[in-house]
Amino acid sequence: MVKSHFRFALISFLLFLALGHHIAYAQQTLGVKWDTPANDDQAVNQLRQMHEMGISLIEVSSPPSPKVWETINTMNFQVFGDLGIAYPVALTFSDPDSSLIRQIETKASAYLTHPSVQAIGLFKYGAINQPKFLRAIRPFVDQLQKAGPQKIYFTTNRKPSQNVISTNFYIYTVRVTASNLHSITLPEDSTIGGYLFYPSKNISGYISPFKRFIEATPSGSKPIFVDSHWLFSMLKKYPQLKSTIYSLTNNSEAVFPVPKESLPSQENSAIPVIILFAVWGMAALHYNSSPLYRKSLFRYFGAHKFFIDDIFHRQIRSPLPASLVILQNTLLVSASFFAIFSAFWSPTGKDALFYHFPVLEAFGNGPMAIFSCSLTASLALSLVSILWLYLSYRKMNSATQVATIYAWPLHLNFITATISIASFSAGSSSKIIILSSALTVFIFLLSFIFTSIDIARFKASRPIAYLFGTAGLYIILMGGFIVWLTTYRAWWEIVRLSLSLT
Repeated sequence: MVKSHFRFALISFLLFLALGHHIAYAQQTLGVKWDTPANDDQAVNQLRQMHEMGISLIEVSSPPSPKVWETINTMNFQVFGDLGIAYPVALTFSDPDSSLIRQIETKASAYLTHPSVQAIGLFKYGAINQPKFLRAIRPFVDQLQKAGPQKIYFTTNRKPSQNVISTNFYIYTVRVTASNLHSITLPEDSTIGGYLFYPSKNISGYISPFKRFIEATPSGSKPIFVDSHWLFSMLKKYPQLKSTIYSLTNNSEAVFPVPKESLPSQENSAIPVIILFAVWGMAALHYNSSPLYRKSLFRYFGAHKFFIDDIFHRQIRSPLPASLVILQNTLLVSASFFAIFSAFWSPTGKDALFYHFPVLEAFGNGPMAIFSCSLTASLALSLVSILWLYLSYRKMNSATQVATIYAWPLHLNFITATISIASFSAGSSSKIIILSSALTVFIFLLSFIFTSIDIARFKASRPIAYLFGTAGLYIILMGGFIVWLTTYRAWWEIVRLSLSLT
């Protein structure tokens, strides 16, 4: 044992000489949020590696196999058992389904039978500052506390209001990014049972953010948790990290050497700006190459009756102009949604939204999924709207006529979406982004009504009937959808939760 300690101390000293300046760190308790491998041999090997580094605390998200449990007990690991309930809202606990009840019963029973389990994690990233949620979780906390001596905890990235959570403690999470790396603040609270290091993707492959996180941790014996995927990937990339962690967990004055690293800057997506330039580029090219397009653009807003006459006399026969404008509009609408999602949802909030609405994953990941989903929806709505307006009046000569009338008011979105995207890019007021984006969507939805009115006034033989079958029914459907959306309790609880997860 003495030789082992000497070897690790020597390695740390040599690393210090090779890698530069250092400061001494107080002894730390490190824990690992362990994603238990399905293969028992691999799981045992990881436990052995953690044990050799002096890590004695692990959190598991599901009960391991008997063989793995035996290894855990042999190596004297302390275990936190997570029930696997992520991003819950009040309805999750006030109206639980049978699968959730079985999940809680199965996992809790497995954890309660093992003396190595010190605490049970009821949920992660819940709506902890909402009174309805607090009332809903209370019976579950009481039942778990009656079932065994294990403490009850939860994981969050927000500090809850004092004396409102009935659990024993909570694990506080901080997402470390390039922008907050040198200004990390971790709260000191008697109910905090540990801190979770959560690096953003673009800096997760570097050691210095972890060092900075440890420096920001309040002094004391509260453990610092890291994710197992991060830990083992970093050990593979930097084998010397093993000796550093051993030093942190075993020495009262540990050394934390790091290699010379140049961290990337904070991620700021340029996709909305690129789309904006692409749309304006297409519009400029179209404007310069088509005299008829230039003429009709001004006639729609300045001499509307003459524009409609031109359309019905088929002076614009090609579907290309309308198709281009509709495509440009869908790109601008989608870029506006992308900007709103990027500006108002944190990475954890995005994860919550995708967790509750897994259908979004069919369109990709993160803001690009929102972009792809809104692009698909706006294109589909445009196509359905044009077909609806065209088929509602059998004497209409061409669908191109309808598409052109439908597309021309969408030119207004060139202005509103530009304001939204430019405001997002410049980091302007959130109110401007919301208002301009909402106006963009509003104009898009109103285009159907404008087209219906134009066709009824200048073409339809029975204008009232046509308006009722198009604009009237459209307003009823849209109004019904909005009423359903605003009164759907689960939807708003999820949105509120996802927006509150900083």
